Amino acid sequence: MTYFKLKDKYPNRKVTYTALVKAVSGNEYRTLQSIGDEFGVTRERVRQLLIKHGLSDVPSRQKPDPRKICRHCNNPVEMRYFIRTTSSNKGAWYPASHQECRDKWSVNNWTEVQCTNCQIPIELRKSDARLKRRIKDWLFCSKRCSTTYRVANETDWFGTWAKSSHLNRRNYKKSILPKKEASKAPVQKEREKTKMEMAEEKFGDLKVLIPNLIEEVGVGNTAKALEISRPTFDRWRTRLAIQKASRL
Repeated sequence: MTYFKLKDKYPNRKVTYTALVKAVSGNEYRTLQSIGDEFGVTRERVRQLLIKHGLSDVPSRQKPDPRKICRHCNNPVEMRYFIRTTSSNKGAWYPASHQECRDKWSVNNWTEVQCTNCQIPIELRKSDARLKRRIKDWLFCSKRCSTTYRVANETDWFGTWAKSSHLNRRNYKKSILPKKEASKAPVQKEREKTKMEMAEEKFGDLKVLIPNLIEEVGVGNTAKALEISRPTFDRWRTRLAIQKASRL
């Protein structure tokens, strides 16, 4: 607040000793700015008046302790420092409890229990609901271990039902599924005969017949006599020539 605004708002800005004592008489911390706004003076003037009258050490001018009270030992926790990763400056914070108190509390309030099925150690709080509601000292690390153990040992109705249904499914697979798989097995079809093989059954050996027909009636009439097209006849001749050359 500027000087002119203070002058307009508080025309009579004289601060008496009684009013100053009343303003700082409480136990709640008050800043110089809040006291100055009450009387219409600057915080520097309030500081001078407090020193003049010997009121600078009153309880309302003592800054509150920023330290937190440890919830385990009820003692104040000192500030801890750390180096910021984004800059070279150090940061600080007030932890909620001492490190020694936390370690001691964790040792006294945590326990280690083995899984009933796989024997893997599990760390649990002593107040964990699983420790309180477990049946016959059973404790499992996962649902998979729980299901496996209950089914293998038939500990309850679920284990009995699951094991019986599993056996029924296994027997069903052994008795029914093989028959179904056998019935669904693909039937091997006989290989269809090619036109060349059918022509050999009808006219005889083509290796001897084709050269004789070509000498007698020519290439075109030979294809008509064998009831095939000219391109097919040319492929047959090529194939027969290749077979003859490979045998030689």
